[in-house]
Parts: sequence; C-alpha cells; structure tokens
Amino acid sequence: MITRMQQRFIDELLTDPRRNGKEAALRAGYSEKSAKFAACRMLKKEEVKKALNEHEAAIRRKLDAAAEKAYVDEAMVVSGILKSIEDARAAGVGAWQMQAIQRGYEMLGRHLGMFKDQVEIGLDEQIIAQLKQGRERARGLGNEEEADEEKAEKGEPKPN
Repeated sequence: MITRMQQRFIDELLTDPRRNGKEAALRAGYSEKSAKFAACRMLKKEEVKKALNEHEAAIRRKLDAAAEKAYVDEAMVVSGILKSIEDARAAGVGAWQMQAIQRGYEMLGRHLGMFKDQVEIGLDEQIIAQLKQGRERARGLGNEEEADEEKAEKGEPKPN
C-alpha cells in the first residue's frame, strides 16, 4: 500500500524531466536534510517501483497513441491534395480557386515524377579555350614575378 507521502513523491518524480529523486522528495515535503535519504529509501520499495513502472507504461501508451495519430503517409498526402482540389472546385469560380486547383495538380504531378527540374550546363569550346589562356597567363605571371624577385635581390632595376 502506497502512503500519501510516497504518492506525492511519485507524482513529483514523474513531473521532473531529470527524474531527480532528491528534488522530488523536497517538492513532496521532505526536509533538506532527509530528502536524499528518503528518495533513496522510497526508490528501493517494491510498491513505489511498481507504481512508477505503471505510470511510465501509461505515459508510453499515450505517447504511442499520439504518434500513431500523427503518422503521415503517402496515401494521406495524396488524398489531402485531391480533397483540396475538390474543395476549391466546389467553392466556385474565382482567382484563388483556380490557383488552388492548379497548385494541387502541380503537387500531384511532382509526386508522380512528371516534372523534372533540370539545369543544363554547356561549356562550349570558346569558353574552354579562354579558360586555358587565362591559366597559361596566370602561370606566366608567376614565373615573371619570381624573375623580378631574383633581379631585385641582385640589385638590378625592375623592368616596366
């Protein structure tokens, strides 16, 4: 049989995200001096362990049920798009209805893979030739700079 203080401790422990026994015991009404000892003692009792496990299992069941409700799959998305199209048609003729219908069909087309976003990259021969010339000039500049540095070290004047 669980006492009232034990139940308060269990409730406090379950509301603590860190599951800190001492803090739960303090909030349940134990003194600062005895809270750590009381928490340790209560966590060893079979009836407290059983109550905590039952509460944890109930919380897990509720979380699982909520996750199941929130489950989204392909069929749900497609049926939602189709319903949106139907609702827009039923609303009558207007700019927003037409836009909603068109958007719905676009989303369905994307789902079916009817539209492919492609970017064509073409490097023609002229661009490639210009890149090669630029690289050659860059290599040549590096050689000229090295030659200028060598001349400067020797005390020769820098060419214009």
